Amino acid sequence: MTDFEKVIENVAVRLPKLPAKRKKNIYDILGVQTKETINSRVLAYFLNNKEEHQFNTLFIDALKELLKEKQKDGTGIDIEAFTGDFNVLTEDVTRRAIEDEEKQKRIDVSIEGSDWTIIIENKINHTLNNPLKAYWEHAQAKFSNNVIGVILSIPKLPRKECVVNNNIKYINITHKELIRKVQKNLIIGTKTNDLSLFYLKEYIKTIESHYKTRTDQPKMNELVNVLTKQGKHIKNIQHKVDESVRFIDNEIIETFKMFGYKKVKSWFVNEDKHPDMYFWIHDSKKI
Repeated sequence: MTDFEKVIENVAVRLPKLPAKRKKNIYDILGVQTKETINSRVLAYFLNNKEEHQFNTLFIDALKELLKEKQKDGTGIDIEAFTGDFNVLTEDVTRRAIEDEEKQKRIDVSIEGSDWTIIIENKINHTLNNPLKAYWEHAQAKFSNNVIGVILSIPKLPRKECVVNNNIKYINITHKELIRKVQKNLIIGTKTNDLSLFYLKEYIKTIESHYKTRTDQPKMNELVNVLTKQGKHIKNIQHKVDESVRFIDNEIIETFKMFGYKKVKSWFVNEDKHPDMYFWIHDSKKI
């Protein structure tokens, strides 16, 4: 074993085990995994018992169960009174907010009964800096005091972030709590729509992926710390890699030169003997 190989081995044995790569879900493939508006629309689809998913009130019942468990954190409104038919809206504009500059904000998801509403602020990746007061004012103007506010988040939030004042108290529910409650209550029958089960499975997978990212972060931080401490050796290894790339570049050029070809931009061309024949070679780093 050469001295250089020993350097590589010494660095390698100090590196922590990398997090396992997770499988892509449909939201990863579409490139919308972190888009809150997309997540809100899918959530609204499952919350709406009038949709074709055939899960009936599975999601709204799970949400109500969690609200009942956390009722002490809210404004004291009795969730048991939130019964009967309801509609589900996304991006409801806060036209009834008191301040003019707050009248064009949008509530992620609103569940509206005949005389009650549950408004949901859906957080995936961003910091909570939304106009919670404007949301509440708009909802209260429509449904008097029968308003429950929910902040649906990936991590559990500090209580102070969910309270605007004594009269406006949002209840924090994590995405994991909601999904776990849904999974617990899910009953699959012979008439269950297979496509809807696929949609639900993919939705659950994308929620779980956000939690995997959070649990993987300490491992990635550890990796960065090790690489930083091994900075001198890493630079040496990178220097050798760069030398190898330059060597391969030169060998490719010399090989084609033997047959009368020269490199023009990304192609190797022999304009005298074979003007219509071009060769292209992978980037040397990839080789």
